[in-house]
Amino acid sequence: MYVYKRDGRKERVMFDKITSRVSKLCYGLNM
Repeated sequence: MYVYKRDGRKERVMFDKITSRVSKLCYGLNM
């Protein structure tokens, strides 16, 4: 799966990067 960046580059989706970022955000919310 690929996504297009705002500047037009095509980049492969890194699901581990996304999930780690989401889990960090959720950790901040669950205080």
